Amino acid sequence: MNRIQSKVCMSHESSRNWSILILCTGYGNETLRSLVARAVSKLGFEVHVYDSAGYPVDTQVHSHEACVRAIDQHDIVLAFGDERQGGTFAHGACTPEGLHWLKTHGVFNPDRDIVTPTVFQVEVLTAKALNKPVLVFVPRTVESMVAQTIKLLRDGALKLQKRKHNKSKTTLRKLVDASAWLELARSYEVSSGHVDSFQHIAFLEKLRKEASNFISYYDATNTAALEDAIVGRLVETAVYFIHEHLHMVSDRVERKRNPVGEASLQDLIKGGLIMDPPCEIASGKKLATQLYRTSRRKGGEIADLLARKKNVLLLGNPGLGKTTASLLSYQDISAKLASHVAAVVPMYASWKDFSVLPLEADDFLRAMIALPRNRSPWPKGLQLRTIFRSVEA
Repeated sequence: MNRIQSKVCMSHESSRNWSILILCTGYGNETLRSLVARAVSKLGFEVHVYDSAGYPVDTQVHSHEACVRAIDQHDIVLAFGDERQGGTFAHGACTPEGLHWLKTHGVFNPDRDIVTPTVFQVEVLTAKALNKPVLVFVPRTVESMVAQTIKLLRDGALKLQKRKHNKSKTTLRKLVDASAWLELARSYEVSSGHVDSFQHIAFLEKLRKEASNFISYYDATNTAALEDAIVGRLVETAVYFIHEHLHMVSDRVERKRNPVGEASLQDLIKGGLIMDPPCEIASGKKLATQLYRTSRRKGGEIADLLARKKNVLLLGNPGLGKTTASLLSYQDISAKLASHVAAVVPMYASWKDFSVLPLEADDFLRAMIALPRNRSPWPKGLQLRTIFRSVEA
């Protein structure tokens, strides 16, 4: 698993298309997968399923580990869960580095976890560990099954068998009252009705309660509504990628080097060696603070102006600090807006990032969304109305 990365991809090489990986709990979902793949492809995404053409296969490792490695090569994950939990993850066949990655990222630890997760569960948890947008869809019939089982547990109507290797000192009642379903699944054998296992129920319930990427429930008989739900969730993911501009700028600050030295811009900031560039105000009021903020002083005149929706133009010869001022001002305004209630997300770009500058606002925004990941512009099949409202808020 040494190829798995959690950093934002940054490069000036030719951009790739946006890609989506479809995950299911096992075989028998061919109709659903085909429907979803067609719907997503029409929007302009490159779509992969584990048995489709173009799926990145690593023949040097076990198929289960290969599925986990493939996740990092996709931008968005669509996960479809149902009453079946799918096959158990073959952790014994993983390479040492692959198993180490799963342990250190909190996906699965065979030394600690009594119950081995399924392939589907490991894939979803890996995608989350890699900070991928994970959009989970579950039939409403399964939602009802999960809710019914949990109600029976709360009412004390299910008889549970303690697992042989259960070393937990927490009582069953406390686990139920705390809604600690995953720990309960590790400690007890629980009847799960029409769902394959209580472990699967606990996993779906965990996904439902997490702070981001909530589950979407759908009517399996209404394919048009499912397509609409998928489109709606994909529209929302654009904001996720806009937030990656902050990581992109941080990476540029780390990599930017002094032309006559080895120290990075970040090294100079930490050493307090950033000096205010020589400048004068060509228009507007006199500066009330410094141009931008560093770790050793407060300020941020550029960020203050931009936050008040003022235009700022920096002019000067090469090497006088225009790029430095832009990068540090972006970090400044990001920190400033993070504490605001208004849903405003700043973005950053250099003229050098564009081989051709988009002239229409919609095209420009789509190119900006794609910039941190070095992708082609955000697909035209997805509307940007909600994003424009966020930007203009």
